[in-house]
Order: sequence, then structure tokens, then C-alpha cells
Amino acid sequence: MNSDELSLTTSVSIDNNCRLDPVSVFSSLRERFTGECFLLESVEGPRKTARYSFIGVDPISVFRSRKDLLEINGDKSRTDRPYEALGEYFRSVRCGASEVAPFSGGMVGYVGYGMVSYFEGIKQADSLDSQPPDLYFVIPRHLVCIDHLNGRTFLISHGNNGELKEALAKAKPADAGQLNVGEGRTNISREEFEKGVLRAKEEILNGEIFQTVLSRRTDFNIRGDPLDMYRTLRSLNPSPYLFYLDFGQVQLLGSSPEMLVRLEGPRMVTRPIAGTRPRSGDMEKDEQLKLEMLLDEKERAEHLMLVDLHRNDMGKVSKYGTVKVTELMTIEKYSHVQHIVSNVDSEIDGRYDAFDALKACFPAGTVTGAPKIRAMEIISEIEPDPRGPYAGSVGYFDFTGNMDFAITIRSIVVNGNKASLQAGAGIVADSVPEREFMETEHKMGAMLQALSSADGRRQL
Repeated sequence: MNSDELSLTTSVSIDNNCRLDPVSVFSSLRERFTGECFLLESVEGPRKTARYSFIGVDPISVFRSRKDLLEINGDKSRTDRPYEALGEYFRSVRCGASEVAPFSGGMVGYVGYGMVSYFEGIKQADSLDSQPPDLYFVIPRHLVCIDHLNGRTFLISHGNNGELKEALAKAKPADAGQLNVGEGRTNISREEFEKGVLRAKEEILNGEIFQTVLSRRTDFNIRGDPLDMYRTLRSLNPSPYLFYLDFGQVQLLGSSPEMLVRLEGPRMVTRPIAGTRPRSGDMEKDEQLKLEMLLDEKERAEHLMLVDLHRNDMGKVSKYGTVKVTELMTIEKYSHVQHIVSNVDSEIDGRYDAFDALKACFPAGTVTGAPKIRAMEIISEIEPDPRGPYAGSVGYFDFTGNMDFAITIRSIVVNGNKASLQAGAGIVADSVPEREFMETEHKMGAMLQALSSADGRRQL
């Protein structure tokens, strides 16, 4: 099917009889419908952002690219502008917009970190053809929107939703399976990582950059259903951005605390996170760790630098004078860590749209450092492997022109029978290599626990 042939009609109905949890609904629907499917949730945070779960099945359009190979609904071609092709394709889809929920239909997927080679010409480590696509998006035929606040379930379909209603009526609670997880293998040793920190500090002292972010990855062989990992992760580490993308050979699941960028009408929002301390399980100890973090000159300098970077990124596509810091250096707590967080708002310039807004902010300064381009060049020199989906973004573009994307962190990438976890640490002039290594350990904590719990073990 060519993009100019895709014209959609939308039907919306309400089902007040669905009493199953979102994971059970998703599990039942993916058994009934073939092809890529997804579950997007928000389980923690202010009520406004923790209200909905979205389940999409039965794709009517699939868009993916790896390197310069582009595939749209099975048709393959070569391009050096895959992201622009994504935007052009989506803009060509004719569909009446429904506004019963923040997301009522559109395109869901991820943008891998490797897209920086197209956006900024940053050379990346060579990737194998067996690795996940750089871009992967789907338009689902059926979307189930569960409104947890009002106890209502919206069924949004492009075409007849009779089959969806029938599948929901037969849905049943999902049984937890047994995941078998092998021993972990890191892509870089602790010694090599700490040498990389020292190398990055040299670049900082030489005036090349102010800060960069170095990451490390751990791989596990697994047997079983990756959905079991998601089920445990959403329980262990609830967050504003929970996602499970089941895209056939590739599953991307995670519990990201950090928005990359959101566009609602003309309003753009980004919410940088920089500054991390572990949670101890003891309230008094956690309060001490929080104060220590807020008084740490390294953490404060790193955070303020990244707030400025986000302001500059938003300024590329915003109306002059509208970029404002509306919240500065507050604390958000999650299951294993606590962070310093700020909020930046602006009004998008009318010449730009959601695709321009995402590109302007991609990738987040909190996963690259500053100045962004030179920091990314240094990352590609020090890190031994391409990042894949990690440190990119995951979310949706909707038919109303809005979008919402999280940074792909606190995530697990499953490619075949291999599950990969990755985490990074911000490196500045006074960074201590041993401490930066431990920060990556703390950030991987929730994902490791999800793997352990799904496997039935206490610790991996």
C-alpha cells in the first residue's frame, strides 16, 4: 500500500464492562490479532499524567528503517533521510481526529539513538543487520484507551470495531509465566569504563566539552515471554512512561522517568533530569541523600548546564521569547533512585510541527552532554558499540498534531533471545570514575530486579 492510498475512517465506542488490568487486556488482544502491537502506560505521577493506558493492535501501517534501508508496509527503498520520510508519510495519511483521550490514534514507536548520524552527521560504531531498526513505527487499526480515573474504556478503530469488541469480551486475566535468564555479559569491563571516564575528563579539561554521558550495557540470554519482565517492572518501578512495544523480532520495554518532549496544541514541554542518588529504603537516609545531592556542586552545575541545553534546543522551533523555565531543581523519587528535575515550557512557532519539535530536542542533552554535537562525537569515540534504541526516544505522534515522547532509559531491548540493559552516567571535570560506574549500577537496578523476579530468582 502506498502512503497516498491510506485514508482512514474512525469509529469510537465506550465499553464500561472491561474490568481487567491493562497487561491482561494486552496479552489477550495480542493473541487474537497478528503483527506489531504495543502497551503504553503511566502508573506514577500527577493524576493528569497517570490516568490512561493505551493498547494498540492489528497494524495497518508499518514503517521502519535500518541504516539507509527504508521499509514502508513491505515496500523497500534506499534513503539518506529516513526521519523526514517518516514525517512525510504520516502527514500524508488522511484520518479524522478523535479527541476522547490525549492519544486517540496515530503512530507509535521509537527513534533509536543512531539517528544522530542522520540529524547531525555523527559517525556511529558499525551495527550488524541483526540489530534492531533505527526507526520503527506502526499505525494500529484498533486502539483501546483505558481511563483509570473515570473507569471507562474507549475503543477506537479505523473501520469496524466488531472484532475488537468480541476479543475484549473474551479477554481473561493473564497468567504470569516463567522466564529463564542466563548469566549477564557486559560490553565493557569496569576497568575499561573507568578509563573511559578519565578520557572524557581529559576532553573536558582540554576545553572540548563541559560534560558528556558514558554508558555501559549488560546482555542476557533469555527463554520465555518478555511480557513477564514488563509485568514485574511496572510493579517494581512505576513511572510516568511505561512502555511495551512488541514488534516481532524486537521488543522494547521500559519504565522511563524522563520526558524528552511533549507537544499539546502550540505548547511544548520538556523536563530534564540530571542528578541521581540511590534510594535506601529508609526515609531519613533518603532525605540525607537528597540534601547531599542538592548541595553537590557537581550535580548542580551538571543540571543547570543541561537545563540551558534544553532551552536552546526548544528555541530552535519556538516563538521568540516564549521559552521559560517553569520549575527548577525539584526532587522526584522512584523505586531505586531519586533525581533532580526541572521543567521548561515554550510555544512552538507556527512554521513547525511535531516532527520538527522532536528532531530539535533529539537526543536529550541528559544522555549526551554539552555542547551536544562534540559530546556525541566523544561518546562515539569512547563507547565500543552502537546504542541502538537506548538513549533515543519512544512515544507517539497523533492525528491531532500532538505528540509525547520519553527518553529511552531504564529500558530493556529484547532482540531474538537476547535481552540488553544499558545505563549511563554524566561525566564532568570533577567526576570520580568509581562513583560514575556505581551510578550506572544504580540506574540498572530496577531492570535487573525485573529480570530476577521474572526468572524467580532473588538476584542476577
